[in-house]
Amino acid sequence: MNTHSAIVQTASQNPYQLPPARKVVNSNNMSSFQALSEVDELKASGLIGQESMTMGSFRQNAEGEIYGVTEVMFWSEKDHSQWQAYRAEGTAAGDQAADYQQQMVTERQQLASQYLGSFLNLQKQFRQVEFPEGSPAISAEQVLDNIKEGKPAAQMPDGSLHPDSALIDDFVTAHQPQINTMKESYQALESFPEDVEGWLSSRDIQPADDVNLVIDKLKNAYAAGPVERGSEYRPVTVGFGDTGNGTVEQLEREDVNQYKPELGESVRLMMDDSARSWEDLDGLDQIAAREMFSDQRSSLYQQMQTLMNGMFSEFSGRFSLSSGAGGFSLQDMVDNHLAGRPLGTLDNGTLHPEAEQVEQYWQDNRLVLEQYSARQQQLNELPETAAEYLQQNPLLVRNYLLDHYERLLAPAGSKSG
Repeated sequence: MNTHSAIVQTASQNPYQLPPARKVVNSNNMSSFQALSEVDELKASGLIGQESMTMGSFRQNAEGEIYGVTEVMFWSEKDHSQWQAYRAEGTAAGDQAADYQQQMVTERQQLASQYLGSFLNLQKQFRQVEFPEGSPAISAEQVLDNIKEGKPAAQMPDGSLHPDSALIDDFVTAHQPQINTMKESYQALESFPEDVEGWLSSRDIQPADDVNLVIDKLKNAYAAGPVERGSEYRPVTVGFGDTGNGTVEQLEREDVNQYKPELGESVRLMMDDSARSWEDLDGLDQIAAREMFSDQRSSLYQQMQTLMNGMFSEFSGRFSLSSGAGGFSLQDMVDNHLAGRPLGTLDNGTLHPEAEQVEQYWQDNRLVLEQYSARQQQLNELPETAAEYLQQNPLLVRNYLLDHYERLLAPAGSKSG
């Protein structure tokens, strides 16, 4: 199989339309395209980066057959911005924090790749089950979702069992190892830590005190605003292809060296210019939402930094724990407050040896800590992307657009006709 053959597609072709005048692998071998919807579900569930993208295309194998390929580009602007903030410290501790961040993201991406590969293969193989004529239809997606959710595999959408449930149960028995892989990788994604601090704790990694301090101080730095992407931190692309041999193969997993960070920005700017040229209000809403979303996050972050100036180091100096006892930071105290836990609660659920002094520290600095906590709560409640922000606040964004219509229609630096 030649997985490096040119993609058989022209700019004018629909990427989901089979190219003409070629021998095409049977349509049953287009199961890889199901990754398109499955990736959307993973994004909606918050299990992969919200900016992850999919692209359907076609390739040609050594026998001249065309087969379907779905490429998944894993990307999270939030994770990347956090990584950049660590690197911007310009210290060995910042670099170590950035390295931990990238290890965490890589591990999550590998779990997602494993899950997608097993899911697509099971989906394809289930379509080969021969049901008796007249048997009610049940989709592979339904069966696999039942399995993931711990329901009977043959359960129909209305809760009843499929009349040919024995065939479905036989399928499950015959493919149990793959099913176990699918379930385990999905459950690992569901329980995956939300941030690098949680990831370190789950892996029993004890960073040095100065690394802990950087992670503590910069926990919310992703909100500071757009940053340059940096060549060291690239999206990762994984290809899934129906190569005609009865399985969906994972074709490659690689840092996208050919990916140009400025390309995505160029496409966005082109779309923005198009929206302005045609005065497309929906398109202008998206521009306004990005601006509002970025400004709101950045404003909250700057307020938080101003409020807590110098307090991170002071708190760490007073309440840091001995090596191996688990970290405890000012941010941990704030998180405990927001969750309604005792302020000195450690990651393992026990109390800090100086829990009473931690409570007193809060009382001594209550005004600033409560203001900080209120802004932290606002930041926590914001969506992760501008698209979600627009979806949640359509009228607010439209009013903002109307208030700033002339500026958004002809931004500074643009050429007028």
